[in-house]
Amino acid sequence: MANIVHYSFYLESEPGIPAENLAPTIIFLKKIPGGENLDIAGLSVTNLGDGLYIFSLDWSNYNTLEADGTYPSLFIKIDTGMEILDQKFLTLRVERHDYLPNLVDNIQATADSISSSATSLNQTAETILKIEEGHWIIDNHTLYIYDKSVTAENRSIENASHVFNLYNANGQPASQEVYQRINLN
Repeated sequence: MANIVHYSFYLESEPGIPAENLAPTIIFLKKIPGGENLDIAGLSVTNLGDGLYIFSLDWSNYNTLEADGTYPSLFIKIDTGMEILDQKFLTLRVERHDYLPNLVDNIQATADSISSSATSLNQTAETILKIEEGHWIIDNHTLYIYDKSVTAENRSIENASHVFNLYNANGQPASQEVYQRINLN
């Protein structure tokens, strides 16, 4: 999934005068804190006019954990194309938190998945609890399990919550020395 963030900057050729028609270029990109130089191929600066320039980063390309368990920041140096030395270069440090809405969406999707799993686990646990707490009867090599709320006079084959055929170790139907049960629901 792309995590593209657009970064912009403004340049003036003189105080109050936008620096138009420049062609700024990204000179280098470094990973912080390690200082590793990263590939700048595909990174370009676009002139939006009126002294405004933009470049985009896809943070999914820089989304690997550092050895200390943190995510990297990026340091960017841009040649503005201006000849005045104090305006010739622009440096920026950008953070992966700049695409926070995407992170929040990912967290929400994960939370929804966890909630769905919790609901499924809860249903399974409730079923196991009903079996454990329920009444049961063995009749003619068959185990009938009833919800604990079903009274003795209302217990019938039709309203059993679970029905199992019972077998001995030789695979023969059995009501005693049961070795296995096969669910019939």
